[in-house]
Amino acid sequence: MPMVYPIANGKDKQQGFSLVELMVSMVVGLVIILGAGQLFLNGFQSFRQVEALGDRQAALTFVSDVVMREIRRGEFDMDRYELTEAENGESCTLFDTADDQPIVDGLSSENGCSGKLDVTENAESIDGLYRVSLSLQGEASVFDFYAMNRSVAVGGNSDNGDGGDGGDDTGGGDNEGGSCWWPFPLSLLFC
Repeated sequence: MPMVYPIANGKDKQQGFSLVELMVSMVVGLVIILGAGQLFLNGFQSFRQVEALGDRQAALTFVSDVVMREIRRGEFDMDRYELTEAENGESCTLFDTADDQPIVDGLSSENGCSGKLDVTENAESIDGLYRVSLSLQGEASVFDFYAMNRSVAVGGNSDNGDGGDGGDDTGGGDNEGGSCWWPFPLSLLFC
């Protein structure tokens, strides 16, 4: 004889999830969504910080390129560039007084946003060598860039007070007279 199974009535049959199961699944889903949201926010904040750092580095690179090009060509005027208050009031703007226009924002200065660009002529007691000191807004360190006036380096067109060409007349790289007529990079090798 075949087996007969009893038909379940409506009370024994499960019709959905219990309240506890729904609450547990909602908590698990909420934790997953909060974790994903936190990852998104962290990634977005990191992106903004990297973008701001890139902007500051671009400002620093642009200023150094402009100033270094003029120094190397022998066209640099110490009074041409000055720091002024930026429009946003949070940083300094490098202002070109010759062209009467701002160059770049995002710089800072120990003296506030008024005054000339910090440039030292004949740095390290070397004729034609300039040191340009720049600091960025929000950075504690100062960036120093060195540039050499090419006409002084190659031609020896420096005036060091001896009335001559900047060196002795012995020729060559020997240092018999106590001074060397080779320009800066070569003087390290030959003098």
